[in-house]
Amino acid sequence: LSFIFEQKRNVLVTGRSGCGKTSLFRCLNGLWNSYNGELIVSKLPENRLFFLPQSSYFTSGSLLEQIIYPTI
Repeated sequence: LSFIFEQKRNVLVTGRSGCGKTSLFRCLNGLWNSYNGELIVSKLPENRLFFLPQSSYFTSGSLLEQIIYPTI
């Protein structure tokens, strides 16, 4: 897989469930390592990649409990 993003252009990655959209962004953000092959990310400015997960990471409870977690 090889692609180039032009500066100041928004990109929306879409596809059917299970095709690798989330995996792609986890790799780009450095959350997952490449154990086979090579992952090269060049000139990726900080705070310029926005990742919106399919499900939230909030637990049940109030907003205050979410903010002060795990101190409660």
